[in-house]
Amino acid sequence: MDNKKQKKYQILLSGLGKNMFIWVVVGSVVASISIVLAILFVQRILFMNKVISEKDNTYKTLIANNKAIPDLQNAIRALNSNQELINSKAKITDEAIQVVLDALPTEPNYAALGASFQQVLLANTPGITVLNLTINKDQNGTSTTSTNQSKKVPGAYEILFSFSVKGDTKALYNLLSYLEKSIRVLSTKTMTISSSGSEQVLTLTGVAYYQPEKTVIVTSKDIKQ
Repeated sequence: MDNKKQKKYQILLSGLGKNMFIWVVVGSVVASISIVLAILFVQRILFMNKVISEKDNTYKTLIANNKAIPDLQNAIRALNSNQELINSKAKITDEAIQVVLDALPTEPNYAALGASFQQVLLANTPGITVLNLTINKDQNGTSTTSTNQSKKVPGAYEILFSFSVKGDTKALYNLLSYLEKSIRVLSTKTMTISSSGSEQVLTLTGVAYYQPEKTVIVTSKDIKQ
């Protein structure tokens, strides 16, 4: 074989080697891209499954809430038609369910509680003289601006109060009966009765309650891939 043919074959083999190298590189790049795309595709599927799962949970919650609405409406109608609540309304224009809200307010309202004792609970009992009235004091008689969470009424807080009144036995009995009928939730801690001439002195400490209002907040949830 002469030199020309040898050079021709060498050039041909060199070209084939270069082409093979190029195709190997192209194949490697295509394979790498395919692997990356496959991984991204799988991650996207998993992410969409998480989104669908959260949407399903939200949907189930909304369905459950919507199903509870008729029962809640019926309960409110039943309370508004309760004759005892109707008879206990503070104002004629109030709905009967307002009595429940008045019985367990959403804030401490110390001034309103004191006014209720002075102007309603104690003032409406004939033969009673108010000697002392204190709102929001602890058991040691030390003034405080804080309230404690109630152990008897879950979710409610206590407002400590105490008062001393003077009157005859019948007047004191009527007062205690009147306190029992109060729509405001009251609980007696201590009660003492002592003589003062022809009259009796009643000293009572107890707690009233309030329950902070619940706030419904619609939130959004970020789902990270």
